This record gives sequence, C-alpha cells and structure tokens, in this order.
Amino acid sequence: MDTILIYSANLNIARELVSAGRLLGTVSALVFDEAAADELAACGTEVLRFEGTGVIASDTAAVARAVALAVAHLGASVVLLGSDRRGKELAGRVAAALDAGCLTDVKTISVEGDAIVCTRLGFGGATISTESISSPVKVIAASPASFDKAEPAAPGSIAVLGGSVEARVRLVSERAKDTDLVDLKAADVIVAIGEGVREEDVEQANALAKLLGGVLACSKPVATDRKYLGEERVIGLSGEICKPKLAIVIGVSGQVQFAVGIRDSKTIVTVNTDENAEMVRMSDYYLVKDSGETIAELCGLL
Repeated sequence: MDTILIYSANLNIARELVSAGRLLGTVSALVFDEAAADELAACGTEVLRFEGTGVIASDTAAVARAVALAVAHLGASVVLLGSDRRGKELAGRVAAALDAGCLTDVKTISVEGDAIVCTRLGFGGATISTESISSPVKVIAASPASFDKAEPAAPGSIAVLGGSVEARVRLVSERAKDTDLVDLKAADVIVAIGEGVREEDVEQANALAKLLGGVLACSKPVATDRKYLGEERVIGLSGEICKPKLAIVIGVSGQVQFAVGIRDSKTIVTVNTDENAEMVRMSDYYLVKDSGETIAELCGLL
C-alpha cells in the first residue's frame, strides 16, 4: 500500500486527515510536539515527531522543509494537509519543494484504478469539479470537516525524525486573539443571519440560537460591512464550511459564497421576505415573513 503523510497544526483537522489518508493507504503523521504525537498515536497512527528545534506552525517555509524531509524518509507518495488559511500556503510550498502537483479545497477523495480522484469546489463554489494529479508525489489539501475525525483505536507508534531545518521565524511572545471563541463547525444547530436582519434584532437572534442549543452565525457582509458580528461567525467561502443538523437562515439571499458554507446541513429552514431568493430554493422549509417578527415569535415559542 502507498504511504500517506499527513500534517496539520490543528489536531482536529489532523484527525480528519488520518481518516482521509486511510482511504488511500498507510498513514503516517508528522508532528512537532509530544502532545500532538500522543493524541494521533492514540488513533492508531504511526507518528513521526520532528526532532529539530525552533520550528513553529506559523513558519510555513520551515514546516514545508520538514514535510519534505518526512516524505523522503518515508518514501510517501501523497501528502495530505488541511485546506485552512495556513494549510493552503503550506500546500503550495510543499508542492514546490517536492516538484509535485497540488490540489486545495478538496471535499472527497477516492481511488479509481491507478488514479487518486478528488472533488473540489470550482468557480467560487458554483460547481464541483473532479480532478486528479499525475505527478509521482501528490499534495492534497482537504477542506476542514470534509472527513470524520479518526477515533481512538489500538495505539500506534511514535518515532523520531532527525534532520536540520532552518527556522526563519522566531516566536517572541504570544497574545490571545480578541474573539468570542465560537466553533461553527462543531455546532449541531446554527442560526445564520444576513443583511435582511436589522441591527436591533441581532441580540434576539443570538437569544434564539441559545434557546435552540446552537450558535449565531452570519453572512460575510454582516460582519465585514455592517460590523454586527465578528468575522469568526462568517459562513461561506471566506469563513467556515458547516454541516449542522439544523440551520435556520434568516434574511440571507443565498449567494453562492454563503451557500457553499451551509448547503451540507441536514435540514435548512429559511426566513425571507423574498420567496424567489436563492436561499429559499435550496431549503427544506421556508417562511416568507419579516425577519424581526419571526425571530421574536420563535423566541416566544421556546
């Protein structure tokens, strides 16, 4: 079987990559600290802990060189990375270092004959394209939440990977990011608001989300233009791709940039005054009504 090398500084994404890699061959994970090594080994994965010092996740150039060393050590034919912001940059650097073909934002992976076939969003999410890489070594960056997380299994092994990597970024200090720490990808219920929701109704929309045991999210303009919510709550191509059990979408037109982030929800309920809105067409249920009135009525029922 082929050897698949996976890496992500985000352990949740790394566990997803373990599951994705097992579709293709034998998985080995590259890590830079003992805690990550222990967690991934507990999922039954062979782990390589890089022994070099001074390499930090934000130094993508140094991480890319470490990945290249791991590929050479293992003879790996596929490198799986996370297609988050840092992972996309890393994918390009690793592909350049290995003279490999590269695909990002991959949603599914399968083997068809001798080819590894991937599906990914095209034309800003308007279509899904099917692509494969013909180079001997392949670099694939999978979109977060596209694969299930690997669960604890029979313990794997941990080995040390030696080698020299020049670190060009030095960590001087750390400061917590000013954020509300919302995790949209983990939410089972999401109430998402768009530009059709008035500012005075945002607080009650948040109350509705909490009553349902969920979280409040939004389309990009609500965060970047109107500043009603932080950018951590944006759903879509420039935000999070979510798959909740229930999504209540209020006052969102349904442009493709938002739709790609919510369309995999198990059930979608839309509230919009425009019955011809694109969001209505992709919903399981919809209500043509004023957003503020609907939010207030729903809160009153719960």
